[in-house]
Amino acid sequence: MRIKKQYQKGFTTVDNLVLNDTNLSWKAKGLFVYLWSQSDEWNFYETEVAKHSTDGIVSLKNGLKELEDQGYLKRQRVRDEQGKFKENEWILSESPMLEKPMLEKPILENLMLDNRTLTNTNNNNINNNKDESNSAKENKDKKSSNKKDKYNLNYTEFIEWFNEETGRKFESDKSGTIKGFKKNIEARFKEGYTKQDLYLVTKDKAKEWKDDKKQKQYLRPSTLFGSEHFDEYLTLARERYSPEPQKKKEESSAKEEKRKVDPIDEQIHRGKLFLEKFPDNEKVRKEIERLERNRNENRGDTAQ
Repeated sequence: MRIKKQYQKGFTTVDNLVLNDTNLSWKAKGLFVYLWSQSDEWNFYETEVAKHSTDGIVSLKNGLKELEDQGYLKRQRVRDEQGKFKENEWILSESPMLEKPMLEKPILENLMLDNRTLTNTNNNNINNNKDESNSAKENKDKKSSNKKDKYNLNYTEFIEWFNEETGRKFESDKSGTIKGFKKNIEARFKEGYTKQDLYLVTKDKAKEWKDDKKQKQYLRPSTLFGSEHFDEYLTLARERYSPEPQKKKEESSAKEEKRKVDPIDEQIHRGKLFLEKFPDNEKVRKEIERLERNRNENRGDTAQ
């Protein structure tokens, strides 16, 4: 079957590398093309992007994560002159960027539970005459809470690790506590986040809030793993635990700033690429001539 293309005004040139990448879903490829077609001044917020398609926010998040995992998208926080974070910046690339946003394996391993055996801290003597039916019931409840769910997360062990990191005292053997953790965590799993992401956010926020009497109360699943701030917390944590020193990041950012292409030059370049394939398109040719004329006039004014 042959495809006949009808070209009208408005076009976007995309490197075939991203379109032929078999590691990306069709959803991720379509999302990339849409983002690539926008101007540099467009506000790339998840809620804003979601308005321009029938897909929901969850589907959008999954597509963005695919692009981020494969190196086509990088999301980072921009600092002001005082070094404080002020806004998010999205960087798109037609070829995978060498620096990936995920942490290196050695650092992640330090955050994993590694299925270690937990020590029983209850050293009180057990009454030999304790009612056998109550003992059997407790053992049954403990086995049930220790059972891993479909996401391969042992909630009892996770809550005990959470308590160690944060200094909180959630009862890991209570069904109500497990239900509260499970509700928030599974919601993030369904959006494509991983266990490593949970460990990282917990560790980072514990370091920041653990010794603050006012903030310590927010070291809880509804705050750390809630939908409102989890992505923001994760972005900050990745930056703080990134293996690349801050100095190198600043140098890399400065080099990238120098390599930025003038937007007019970029439009002219894309137009010429288009004409290589479709040399008879007079409309595009005239637009290129107009852009070149304006560019030369503006640069002439600058030189004077």
